[in-house]
Amino acid sequence: LLVSSDIETLSHLWLVSMKFLSNSIQADIDPPKLRCPDSRERTAEPDKLTARVYWDPPRATDAADGVIKHVMLQGPEPGSEFPEGEHVIRYTVYDQAHNRATCKFAVRVQVIRCPVLKPPEHGYLTCTSASNNYGATCEYHCDGGYEQEGIPLRVCQSNRQWSGSQPTCTRKWIWWDLYLFLKIPVFLQGCASFFPPSHFPPNKLKREVRL
Repeated sequence: LLVSSDIETLSHLWLVSMKFLSNSIQADIDPPKLRCPDSRERTAEPDKLTARVYWDPPRATDAADGVIKHVMLQGPEPGSEFPEGEHVIRYTVYDQAHNRATCKFAVRVQVIRCPVLKPPEHGYLTCTSASNNYGATCEYHCDGGYEQEGIPLRVCQSNRQWSGSQPTCTRKWIWWDLYLFLKIPVFLQGCASFFPPSHFPPNKLKREVRL
């Protein structure tokens, strides 16, 4: 048989157990605390269409479990190369009672671009990267029979403008052109000896030779 003192002891133990259980249940209801980094915007690196972006992973804590080390990432790791556009990074964490907490932030990558260059008349262009992004280099070339006047290289700058100015392609004199230019007057003079003077009056022959 239980005496009065034993009943009081058991009652006290039961109350303590119920209080501890109540506190445990209350703590498990609360989700962990998780806060993501702020959203960030980066500019693509010169002559590239991507940017390397870093951040510190979030730290998760829970009232019942303390610090939670296992935090799941949905998206690229910190320090990854991000292409142009907006990218959403998500983190998720669970405590031992399977309460969940999530957070997210955005990474925006911008590519600086210059106006699209046009090839020169009687020529063409060769460019690096995407041809008109920051840091890209374009080189002007002329077709056969044409020579270039001006600086052939231009670079897309951070102010969205191209360095230098567009060169031109002009007709190039070659030895055959020079030969014909000098030969025609001599040929016309030689023709005069095969025809009587009436066919080539002095004034007319003089005009022909000047050609």
